[in-house]
Amino acid sequence: MRASEEGQALVFAVIVLLAVLVGGLVLYNGGRLVLTKMRLQNAAESTAYSGAVLIARDYNFSAYANRAIVANQVAIAQMTGLRSWARYYCLTYNDQCGNQQSGNDLPSQIQNVVDRSEIGWFYGYWLSWYQKLSQAADRLNTTSDGAVADLANTLTWLLSKGSLGFHTAVLADLAAGIGGGGLLSRVVAANDPHAQISTIGKGLIASAVWNLRGFTQTYGNSAADEKRLATVVAQGLDGFSKARGGIEWPPYPLFNPASLIPYNDQSFTAIWVSYSGGTEWKTGYKTWNAMDVSTVEGFAIWWISVLGVPVPVPVPIWTNPPLYLWPNTLSHAAASVGKTSDLATTDNFGAATGSASYGRSYSLNTQPADEQDRAGAGSSIATYSGLPSYEDVADTQTADFAAPTLSIVLERPRATIMTSSQLGIGSGALATPGAEAGGQLEAMATAQAQFARPAASRSLGGEVVYGNLFNPYWEAHLAPTPASVRAAALAAQIAGHG
Repeated sequence: MRASEEGQALVFAVIVLLAVLVGGLVLYNGGRLVLTKMRLQNAAESTAYSGAVLIARDYNFSAYANRAIVANQVAIAQMTGLRSWARYYCLTYNDQCGNQQSGNDLPSQIQNVVDRSEIGWFYGYWLSWYQKLSQAADRLNTTSDGAVADLANTLTWLLSKGSLGFHTAVLADLAAGIGGGGLLSRVVAANDPHAQISTIGKGLIASAVWNLRGFTQTYGNSAADEKRLATVVAQGLDGFSKARGGIEWPPYPLFNPASLIPYNDQSFTAIWVSYSGGTEWKTGYKTWNAMDVSTVEGFAIWWISVLGVPVPVPVPIWTNPPLYLWPNTLSHAAASVGKTSDLATTDNFGAATGSASYGRSYSLNTQPADEQDRAGAGSSIATYSGLPSYEDVADTQTADFAAPTLSIVLERPRATIMTSSQLGIGSGALATPGAEAGGQLEAMATAQAQFARPAASRSLGGEVVYGNLFNPYWEAHLAPTPASVRAAALAAQIAGHG
């Protein structure tokens, strides 16, 4: 009886041992599957996120390039204006600057006033410094502004070509993932060498590339495209470029304190310059023109006696022509970068035209403006190629704050997972077959580039600022995988087509 009981205990022990072995194998296989699934999911998320990072970098590169293009256009306008201003300023105090004669410089108009002053030596010394400084400014600008404008024009086109080329390369790199190449495939291999993009995953990549291709477009092939960029450039122009001018006091008035004493033989002399100028965009954004003009006015005060009471009387300064409360032409200059030297008062993009052109020069300083207008702006100081092509969001009115999504579906054959079957154990009664559809382990993830401009600055003048390629605020984010993508991937997996 005791021997029989010992046999039953042995059978029970064998059954318990088998159950423990099977449980251990199931636990081991389950752990390997969970670990592999986690690794595969990480690979999918890393791949999708890396693709979104590449897209965000593409958009941010275009944004920086577009901003630099705008800055270069503004720089060209500034160089044109500086060339005109420096020549005008030099001609104000010198009878010749470069190859241009003045004939109306300030010293020649009032030299006899300086000579008659008791402190004429002081004004003569001061005036000589104005002459030297104005000549130095003109020489500096003549040497540098054309070269700077040329460089800005060259950089504009390099940035345009670079931005468009990089955008094309990014789309091509994403599309290469369909054939097992490009960034996406490299990220998959780096995270899980046994994984690969599934068949349905390749279709999703193709769909994403197509959608991304339509999300942005190349502008610059029409007048409307050019006007779109020109509006941004015009908004970036500084006050000096748009309209400059005012009343300038040279090293005058020739003030002698003794002139305030009644009946002194030295008159109080006041001389001032009315100056105006501006830089304008002409001929369909093909030319920058600038003009600066000025007139001079002045008067002297002499004392007379009226019933024994000293009374100051303003009188003209008897120069040739006399200076008084009417303007005399002083100096004028102009400059041009582009295809025409015509200082037309029309076709000025985004600014005043007609008599208000060039800082209202035609109304404030009519005679010198007309003289310079007849002379024109002269030869172009630099090469100018107009506005280039540029990349931007295709629909900036209804586009959301995010680019199209990129979904990644990865698969890994069960045969590559180190379960008990792969180790050669657990056959027969100990076998633990897997239940993965199609014999594949699958993972999916979705990411997208989003326009992450701070919420506080998304509204300008009451208008929402949608995603665009002039602001480098694009960031990569993981996103929920759409239900349609999940359903399509599951159906393909069940059908054994990945």
